[in-house]
Amino acid sequence: IRTRHFNRARRMGCCGSCFAISETEQLFVTTFTTEEVINGPKVTYIGPLKKGAKTQAAVLNEKQFIHVTNKRDGTVHLIKGPGLKFLKAYERYDQIRDAILLKPNEYVKIVNKKDGVIRVERGEKIVFLGAFEEQLEDVKEVIVVDRLHACLVRDITTGTLELIMEPQTFVPSPIQQVVTRSQDLIILKDYEVMVLVDPRGNFIVHRGCNKEEASFFVPPYHTILDINWTKTSYRKALLEGKSTKIEQVTETFNFQKIDTRHRFMLYAFVVRTHDNVEIVLDIVFGWLITDVEKMINKTKDTTNDICLKARSAIIEKVARQPFREFMAEVNSVVEDAVLQADKTFYQDRGIELTGIQVEGFSCKHVETEKVLQETVQETTNKMNRVLKQETTNEVLRVEMEGRIREEELKKKVLEIQYDHEQIVARTEGEAASRRIHAFMNSLGDQLSVDQKLALFSLLEKKSSIKDLSSGNVTLFCTPESVNLNMAAFGQMGNMKAPIVPLLDLPDQKIVPLK
Repeated sequence: IRTRHFNRARRMGCCGSCFAISETEQLFVTTFTTEEVINGPKVTYIGPLKKGAKTQAAVLNEKQFIHVTNKRDGTVHLIKGPGLKFLKAYERYDQIRDAILLKPNEYVKIVNKKDGVIRVERGEKIVFLGAFEEQLEDVKEVIVVDRLHACLVRDITTGTLELIMEPQTFVPSPIQQVVTRSQDLIILKDYEVMVLVDPRGNFIVHRGCNKEEASFFVPPYHTILDINWTKTSYRKALLEGKSTKIEQVTETFNFQKIDTRHRFMLYAFVVRTHDNVEIVLDIVFGWLITDVEKMINKTKDTTNDICLKARSAIIEKVARQPFREFMAEVNSVVEDAVLQADKTFYQDRGIELTGIQVEGFSCKHVETEKVLQETVQETTNKMNRVLKQETTNEVLRVEMEGRIREEELKKKVLEIQYDHEQIVARTEGEAASRRIHAFMNSLGDQLSVDQKLALFSLLEKKSSIKDLSSGNVTLFCTPESVNLNMAAFGQMGNMKAPIVPLLDLPDQKIVPLK
């Protein structure tokens, strides 16, 4: 009964309470009008009509802090670590928070909820949030701005954009909002072109061939024009072995840099001849861009414009041709249809068609395809025979040219030999003339000219006979020639010179001719 009454009195606050407080605890003692705090370590007793509540004191390291709120006046203050922090009467904290640790290349934005002021803290440091402060965004790395990278920021007070291009490690100010952290420098090759659109919608063309325009950053409020080209073609698929199913295929090309070099594009068209034969043509177009301004102002789909215009011209041209005539001159028909068409259509779009070639063709129906293959085979055989004959003719022509060349060279050799013999004969004649003249002069004036000539002739014959006798030869002479050769100087008039033999033929034999 006594215990029951004691517990009842305790519940009614009619008796006190005893509390054992450790060194890291504190006791908040409240009455109807006041509050007090008892810090440990301590064993204490509180009297009746008082309520006690033990709480753990805040144990903080050097990177922790708490926000303490006074329940009486509503003030909030910051308590940083390290240490064991005991609260005062009427003070409470919600949780232990970690400070913001910033590296040298990091920054953070902090907003004060009391007045809305934003501040930026850059490392290296430890940042403790104030009483009414909170982290506005995650910790971010500083922005590296160099020759190849820029940063686009917006002023949140005015809404204007600014492009930061000066090399630095950039940290935005409290009123700056980063729109693009790193904008790459655009570098164009000599054959590349890029188009920008200003806030008013005007086009600004940058060409790689112009060194002043070849590298640039996209200015604020400008955008890069996206080029979207399509190519509509056809694809063949065999259907039930009787005909080919023609499927339309559309390809899309998306890019920003325009290549002004020569281009090639492959298309497949379905055309119908005058005699109602459907043919699928595989055509290659060669074209290039001559004026980018005209192209972007006139059309947004250049390749599709080329495709549709060429297709309509080819269909119209082929529709007037019978099948066999069209097959005989397919390339010329297609070229005339496209290249001789309305050229202003392409000029207005700043493009130029440089060539067109039929890569292949086939019939839509299998039966017609067989006839086409026979025609192609016949044409191929004809071309092979013509080529073989042309090869044979070429070989004969080269052989004939070789013979003609050989005869021309022989003629030149004969002419050279003739000229050489003329020179030799002339030289020998001149030498003989000088020798005769010298011989005639050496005889003096005692002999007449005829006697001198006779004597010279006799000596020449003796010299000839001596030359003949110097070798192993047989001399055939007529009797008249022997009688002439056996003449002596004594028979030549009044010449007083001694008589000498005219022939000296040792070991030689003379055979008289009958």
